[in-house]
Amino acid sequence: MKIFSSIYIRSIYFYCLLTCLLLLSGCNPSFDPLQENDQYYFSMYGYLDASADTQWVRIMPVRDSLFYNPKEIDATVTLQELESGETVTLNDSLFHFSNNRYAHNFWTTHPLKPSGTYRLEAERSDGAASHVSVALPADFPIPIAYIWEPDDFTPDRIEVEGIEQLADVQVIYRNQGRHFPINHIEDTVIVPDGSYKVYIRPWEDIETINTDLGEQLEIPNENREIFVAAATDDFPDFATIDDIISTLPEGISNVESGVGYVGGILSKTIPYKSCFDDNLNRIPCSPTN
Repeated sequence: MKIFSSIYIRSIYFYCLLTCLLLLSGCNPSFDPLQENDQYYFSMYGYLDASADTQWVRIMPVRDSLFYNPKEIDATVTLQELESGETVTLNDSLFHFSNNRYAHNFWTTHPLKPSGTYRLEAERSDGAASHVSVALPADFPIPIAYIWEPDDFTPDRIEVEGIEQLADVQVIYRNQGRHFPINHIEDTVIVPDGSYKVYIRPWEDIETINTDLGEQLEIPNENREIFVAAATDDFPDFATIDDIISTLPEGISNVESGVGYVGGILSKTIPYKSCFDDNLNRIPCSPTN
């Protein structure tokens, strides 16, 4: 689910999940998203990123979750830091997608603190509300990249340490204003000391991009970035969870009186290159975010 400044985790694809939810609602008599109900009020999808300059969360009324024309929704969305009690109100932005569908993404530029806990709440004018508590992970050291350019046969490697759980790793390939994120969370090995090694075969990534586009792109290392996101240890392993299960209220939802999932992460984006000190020891590169 940058889930899920940048949106690459891009953590939870709302309409794919919602479509599955609508298809399955007939199998679950306790929940029909298109009928009035007094149990689930809002769907909430996204994540809070302590490293991002802007937070985005998609929030929609459960019974009107598919919008085919632009309209306002009855929702006041607030974000409260539980440790201090400080509360901000999020701004509403209406997004227009393909197939003439609309959705509301709420945002704020209020800075978030690593290791902080936040309550996100969407409330109707009649007082009905859905909310979720989100714990953000602690800060962690900048990952170290092992890039073997121009060797096209040895996998590149990213080493990440000092985190509770690795939430996402992506390589972002850029070409003429377009960007192509390739996920590598499934290429991760957990080292006995608790750190992570992520193996990347960029030639396979480029082949995948070219196959999808029907083009032959050349994307040099200077047009690539590495995105790493950490989470707390209760963050779901989305790579192993069926998409259908994740759409159901009884699934992985952490929203009270609502549906969906809002996670907490801290992310770092670094250039796709190796960096060294004066003694040629490998060191972290300066992050780009």
